[in-house]
Amino acid sequence: MAVFGTYGDLSHLLGGVPLFAEAMDYLRQCLAKGTEAHTRLGQLAEGAGNRTELRDGVYAMESAYVSRPRSECFFESHRRYIDVQAVIEGEEFIEVANIERLRVTADYDPGKDFVKFADFDFASRLRLGPGDLAVFFPPDGHLPCLQISGGVLVRKTVVKVPVPSGLALPG
Repeated sequence: MAVFGTYGDLSHLLGGVPLFAEAMDYLRQCLAKGTEAHTRLGQLAEGAGNRTELRDGVYAMESAYVSRPRSECFFESHRRYIDVQAVIEGEEFIEVANIERLRVTADYDPGKDFVKFADFDFASRLRLGPGDLAVFFPPDGHLPCLQISGGVLVRKTVVKVPVPSGLALPG
């Protein structure tokens, strides 16, 4: 169920959907050079992160890190939030697989809205660079932060969009 593409493509697809309006507006600011959000992300030191509160229960986790080998990463999913992941600088692979195909290694932590899964060899692989987005719903196990051909500095924001109580999603 994951959706991915450029900001331009996804803003046309999701920008008019009330659920995603706040996220898309924030991401537009993050991607536009000279804005406060773009500057803030561009100044994040490696290993640093910020939580930015938006509206309507939506928030963003901004971070800067060096992409890692697959052996240092893991699959995860969330139940209460939809992830809208956006690369601002750098590039990475993200793998995705339906959680029904994954084996849980750490039970759901409601405080962190997080389930951890074992490695899985048959996931689909997305390549994200500056301006690319990937939207992961609760059924989408995802393995982010993967290096492409060596570790590079990635500046990224993950917008957490609350799953509406009436939205029926498996997982």
